[in-house]
Amino acid sequence: MVMIGLIKLLSPKKLVRLTIFFLLAGFLFWACSSSAPRPIPEAPVRFIDLLQEENIVSSPFINIEDHFQPFREEHQNEALFIPELSTSEIKCWSIMTERPVLTLGKTQKPYSLQVKLNQTVLPELEEEKGDDISWQLIKIAKKIDLSADDNYNKVFRCVVLDLDEELSFEFLAPTAPLKLFIKARRNWHPSFMQIFIDQQPVTEIELSRTNHFFTIDLNLPPGSHHLTVKPLIKGTQRSGGPTPPRILIYEVKLDSPHDLINFYVPAHRQEEFQKGLIQLEYISPLLEDGRLNPFAPLLELKHTEVINAQLQPINPEKIKKKINFGDRTIDVLMSPPESRYEFELSLPQKAVLEFGYGLLIEEDSVPPPNGAALFQVILQNKKSEQTIFQASLPRKEQDSSFFQKEKIDLSAYQGQKVKITLVTTASENQSSTHNIFSFWFNPLIYVPRKEAPKVILVSLDTLRADHLGCYGYSRETSPYLDALSRESVLFENVYAQSSWTLPSHTSMLFSLNSASHQVYYNDQRIDPSLPSLASLLQKAGFLPYAFTGGGYVSSIYGFAKGFHWYEEPAGGRHAPLARDEAERLANYASQWIKANQDKPFFLFLHTFQIHGPYDTPPPWNKKFLHENAKWTRIALRKYLESWEKEPNFTPEEIQNIIDLYDAEIFYTDATLIKNLIETLKSTGIFDQTMLIVTSDHGEEFYEHHGWLHGQTLYEEQLRVPLIIKFPHSRYKGHRLQPKVRLIDILPTVMETLRLSYPAKSFEGRSLLPVIEGRETSDRVFISDLALKEVKNPCPALMATNQGDMKVIIEKAVDTIKNMEIYNLAQDPHEHKNLLRSQRQLGLKLYRRLEKYYREKLAVLRETKKVFLDEKLREKLRALGYIK
Repeated sequence: MVMIGLIKLLSPKKLVRLTIFFLLAGFLFWACSSSAPRPIPEAPVRFIDLLQEENIVSSPFINIEDHFQPFREEHQNEALFIPELSTSEIKCWSIMTERPVLTLGKTQKPYSLQVKLNQTVLPELEEEKGDDISWQLIKIAKKIDLSADDNYNKVFRCVVLDLDEELSFEFLAPTAPLKLFIKARRNWHPSFMQIFIDQQPVTEIELSRTNHFFTIDLNLPPGSHHLTVKPLIKGTQRSGGPTPPRILIYEVKLDSPHDLINFYVPAHRQEEFQKGLIQLEYISPLLEDGRLNPFAPLLELKHTEVINAQLQPINPEKIKKKINFGDRTIDVLMSPPESRYEFELSLPQKAVLEFGYGLLIEEDSVPPPNGAALFQVILQNKKSEQTIFQASLPRKEQDSSFFQKEKIDLSAYQGQKVKITLVTTASENQSSTHNIFSFWFNPLIYVPRKEAPKVILVSLDTLRADHLGCYGYSRETSPYLDALSRESVLFENVYAQSSWTLPSHTSMLFSLNSASHQVYYNDQRIDPSLPSLASLLQKAGFLPYAFTGGGYVSSIYGFAKGFHWYEEPAGGRHAPLARDEAERLANYASQWIKANQDKPFFLFLHTFQIHGPYDTPPPWNKKFLHENAKWTRIALRKYLESWEKEPNFTPEEIQNIIDLYDAEIFYTDATLIKNLIETLKSTGIFDQTMLIVTSDHGEEFYEHHGWLHGQTLYEEQLRVPLIIKFPHSRYKGHRLQPKVRLIDILPTVMETLRLSYPAKSFEGRSLLPVIEGRETSDRVFISDLALKEVKNPCPALMATNQGDMKVIIEKAVDTIKNMEIYNLAQDPHEHKNLLRSQRQLGLKLYRRLEKYYREKLAVLRETKKVFLDEKLREKLRALGYIK
């Protein structure tokens, strides 16, 4: 009322001035406070951003939930005690459901399951607090992961058992019968397969040389059981065969029309639980009569692999998804038939429509017949309506039969308002469409512009800075990277935030120290709420793509956030660890850059080429070897593990290992770096590209009586290269000595491109002040490690600095176990521990670290455990990370 009265007293001229003042103030407040990147002028129009409820003309996802009715059960005095899963504080009890519960994806999280005790809703196990009684759904029907067995053969994709070997695993049985399915065969020697349950023989099955599925009915007491499969020969063993007698097991499955629900009950609440009434309400994939609900696959599809809500807050019917498709994780509009999406837009000059289309095929499922799904793009303007694209999948050809890309010139419609419709239908001879999972990959409209900005980030895994020529190495390991450094800014003292791949790349791409992202262990996934470099650039209109070596940079850990296309391993479906990985990545990246040179893009390239095992293709592997070298290749981690005690390498053997490591660098430089630079120059986009080359950690060659990486925080493991070629080679020739961090890359990219971003959400800072001489002092780095076999303390090792003074602290649970202090200016190789003379400085830095970790670890991140599939396990084995 006071404001209204004041306005009445103002003259019209003053009122106009006041209105303009408030409008300007409001705009300035918005401009200063807005943290989301504003789209660049060259930003393509992505249909995935446009899709809202009104764009959906039809989709089988609409009201699909109406095809399911909840089942309700009550259980009292039925729970069975499970001693194997009980402790003195928590007792485990189990009940059997009347039918299976519908679960979503590999996580097997129930789609809809409510559990009550005496009318009180109970939390799931992962959500329990204090002395809650919690529950956990256990799927009885499951496929056993054979790849986790020591006898798994990655070539034949089966478990190979000699006469003295066995396959075994634990499982839970319900109170009802269940079925065991085993797909197996023998080799040349007549053999039987023995099945044991809890060390008691169940059956013997004679095998043939061809694969067969065998079904065994099991009637077991409820609870935990141990199943063992062994080979057996009856009669005299034959000799003279090409291999020993063996059986080969390709698949093992358990099947049951029931599930188990385990209850975890605090000891003091046992009586309450045993006397209580348990009530269940859930959705099942089965109908009332026991048949499979034909809509179950579509319901599961709708509620899985939903795209990150931060990037796509509006997602009607959960059509926008990030799906795993072969070796790729991609952004799609899921469009099972019959789906129809309409978009009205004005076409700019020289517009191009680009998209992919494909079929998602479930593992172990029978693919639909050729031509089962029809894809159409219909364009309508004021004059007419016409189909500008039509194709069907699968195709008869084997290559890419389930996925294709297309590009359509729309310049004939430039300047017009048009309606573009994406249509998917099933072929007329398809009796059912419920198993046709068709999709459109990232359809977009763009105007080709070579001058559009581009960012390429190259991570050469395990590359230590001091083995590059441009960092002073005596050998010519990196002539092409050295030449690039002369066009770039070279940072001489760059510190990784960890000394192994997963946490260090998380810090690099999310601009957070480990204590903030809290990814310390190899089974943790990055918190999906954290913004990344890719997600920021996507919002700004860049097209983010990644081609990586997988492993601990796999999409399964959450690295795919923000990327339209995240591929592993580089170049497609190749062997888990290719000795020519850098060359394959070079060829693949070159093809991709040539195809996308006229768009704004962010390209992340990562390779394990330099990472062990050191196995460069010949003749590259002999580049630095002496004639009498002991090894021309070596899997160092496996070699070290084969010794009961650490081997005592001679100086010549140590040099041999270093020579092989240097050959990996030389090969990577001569293939990947050379090819990348030549491609950028030949396409004419070198000038406008921001090109960053770095690494996640280094490698130790016994400088501190250790090998490889991920064990210590010394310079050889933490100090990495960082070379940034700015657009138009701005700042070229600068060599900068101040200490900086990998977490500084993200802010540097954003500020170079003049894009707004939520700076307070990140711990890194732009390097532009360092480059421009406005900041000359060393930045403080914090690097740490959690030991894989020790969960407390976490982290167990910490390192930080004050200028050139570096402290490394090994923690016990509540105190300091060990402390080292080095003056890096005087002792760059960390040989002289200054603890005696610099104890007070060490304690000061320790207190600073303690305060920092208390604050950061008080904010708990959602780092859920990952599901390691067969492909990822094999990759990690090849890299030497798991046995």
